[in-house]
Amino acid sequence: MQAREAQARARAQAAAVAAEAEALAATTKRTYPPELQAQMTRTQRKLREWFEEDYKRFRKVFRAMDDDHNGWCDRTELLTLPVRTNLHYLLPLPLLEALIDLMDIDGDGRILYHEFVRVIMAEDLFGNL
Repeated sequence: MQAREAQARARAQAAAVAAEAEALAATTKRTYPPELQAQMTRTQRKLREWFEEDYKRFRKVFRAMDDDHNGWCDRTELLTLPVRTNLHYLLPLPLLEALIDLMDIDGDGRILYHEFVRVIMAEDLFGNL
């Protein structure tokens, strides 16, 4: 019973973080070729499914990628996502680079936790961002 409650709390927290990030991203729109958009959408859905299996993974993976423990991940740190999730077959470099671009809402090169969650949890990757 406690596990279900903890998972429900984690799910609610992830949804709240994603909603907050969506509000911040309202001013940023990027365009991608249709074939890349389709690949990005498929990959993002697989990532979302993987993270939804255990919502605690969000923080664990994000903290693990944040090598210098400054509270955010730069592009280099985020490039370790395939290794840390064992989903390297799903995330070729050009696709990962494009997803990182979507995560960086304000274009400062720093990906905050809520920016990371926003892209992973989006229901419609290009409609909600």
